[in-house]
Amino acid sequence: MAKKIKSTKPPISDEILKFNFKKYFSETINENVKFYYFGDKNQPLFSLRLFSKNDALYTALPGLANLAAQLTTKGTRKFTSLKIAEEVDYIGGNVNGSSSSDAIIWTIESLSKYTEKAIKILSACINEPSFPEKETDIMKSRTIADIRQQKAEPAYLAKLAFLRAFYQNHPYCYPAVGTEQIIQELNSESCSEWHFNLLEESKFTIIASGNIENRELLNLISKYFSFKNLKPKKSNYLHAKTDDSSKIVVAKKPGAEQTAIRIGIKSIGPEHPDYPALTLANTLFGGFFMSRLNAVLREKHGYTYGVHSFIDHRILNSSLIITTSVKKSATRDSIRIIIDEMEKFSKYKVSKEEFQRARRYNLGSFLRNTETNFQLMSLLGTIDLFNLKKKFFENSYNSIAALGIDDLFKIQKKYFKPENLTIAAAGDTKYFTKELKVFGDVNEIEIK
Repeated sequence: MAKKIKSTKPPISDEILKFNFKKYFSETINENVKFYYFGDKNQPLFSLRLFSKNDALYTALPGLANLAAQLTTKGTRKFTSLKIAEEVDYIGGNVNGSSSSDAIIWTIESLSKYTEKAIKILSACINEPSFPEKETDIMKSRTIADIRQQKAEPAYLAKLAFLRAFYQNHPYCYPAVGTEQIIQELNSESCSEWHFNLLEESKFTIIASGNIENRELLNLISKYFSFKNLKPKKSNYLHAKTDDSSKIVVAKKPGAEQTAIRIGIKSIGPEHPDYPALTLANTLFGGFFMSRLNAVLREKHGYTYGVHSFIDHRILNSSLIITTSVKKSATRDSIRIIIDEMEKFSKYKVSKEEFQRARRYNLGSFLRNTETNFQLMSLLGTIDLFNLKKKFFENSYNSIAALGIDDLFKIQKKYFKPENLTIAAAGDTKYFTKELKVFGDVNEIEIK
């Protein structure tokens, strides 16, 4: 008779692996242009991202920067939109322009053997865009259609209501894509004027990966881009001021069976020494499937399919945000549970099992997120955008690895007190607005 093998659970290793950010080449081309490059002889693809940082982002009409950036790839002095598309298809790549809340980004990718052709295409798009009226009208129509489609979702309405309440009159209160009304007013002339002023007044960062030598790539960039006579303006936006009082806002979505909820509190960004520990605390609270919030709202009460918390870090301000969608009958209870969980989290230490599980997840995420050159380029973009130390990610990894439960508790007490919250809810406001008055005065925000 065969001997029975005793079934046991596989052991979970608590060994902390060493983490090293991949080496890269960097050079300051001039005082207004930085260059970073991940060279890899086995890399079959070439990728280049060019970032523009400019305070004009904070003074432009909402959506203007994004529309103008997109249009740069839709026609140049020599090439139509169709011709650009054909050229990009030929090199096996793609090209696009867009904006975030803090930067304008252009990206081009291609097979490595077409590196010079890719740089030449991107140069034409950035330096010689023609902003054709036909393409401008098409892009405006697409943008407006996208905005309308997103506004059909309560989650998007809750996001807009939150931004409006949290950032009030600061440009951060609008999404980068803009609003329907403003997009309607823009034209090829306003986009062209904005873009060419931007080129003269910005600081630029280039991040690339490919299989050619550092100097060869630098020479190609110098051949097709001229970064002379740049005159960046001094920043007038030192910080995005927010009203630190508690606020409750709602946005209408008549007939919605679910309520989208977004709750936020002022927080810190990656430049702050507490940030690595805060990311671990956030993971425990609502940053992964085994989090406190998910255990209560989803597993215990069944109010939602999922709840998530994250740190929305921006150059001029940051916030800790909790977002979820719940059945509308559970709107008030869900908000109450989130607030109560914040209160508990700020008052009591986590268990050893919770702590180790979340730390393993965080450290594993570092390793998973640095597997490809494209991932590394994004991380390097964060280092540059926030002016972080070169070894920011290694230092963050080691900081989290060295944390103890007592260290984490200091962060919980400091950043998770449910005070001065901004609460936004979108859905069937007739159903839940009166119920939300238990949390304070409720104001309705019209999303146009």
